[in-house]
Amino acid sequence: MPRYYFDVWEAGGLTLDDEGIELLDVEAVQNAAVQSLADMVRDTVNSRSNVGPDMAIEVRDADGPVLHVKFTLAIERPKLTIIANGLSAGGELRPSSQE
Repeated sequence: MPRYYFDVWEAGGLTLDDEGIELLDVEAVQNAAVQSLADMVRDTVNSRSNVGPDMAIEVRDADGPVLHVKFTLAIERPKLTIIANGLSAGGELRPSSQE
């Protein structure tokens, strides 16, 4: 079985995989890379560490790059505006009900 190396991009730095793992085919490589990246994101969120905007795993074999799996986090927090009858997301004003 071929040996694949899972290099990790996280917090602006690259960590090279010097050991690698043997996997049957590229589909197995993709599944392992996706699962590993999901675990990294979950562990970072659970530890309440700062999640960088991007995390990635680059997989290579003896001949070079095989695939790249990337996670991008984007958080948008619309401003909340307090108005007479409640909150409005995004700053739009809602008229208060006339009773």
